[in-house]
Amino acid sequence: MPGLIGDRLGAIADRRWVRCKLATNTIKAYRRQSAAYVAWLSKHAAAHYDAFADLVSCV
Repeated sequence: MPGLIGDRLGAIADRRWVRCKLATNTIKAYRRQSAAYVAWLSKHAAAHYDAFADLVSCV
């Protein structure tokens, strides 16, 4: 489940970052940070079970 959510959020974030006309290096950094956060959250999902639920309701 976190993989699918992470992919969907990544696609949404990418569209937003491109629309905001951020620099290429900034977008790369944001992608890296977002991927690291999703990876961390997926490992700690039991302690933060509502984090993905909150994100799903936004998508």
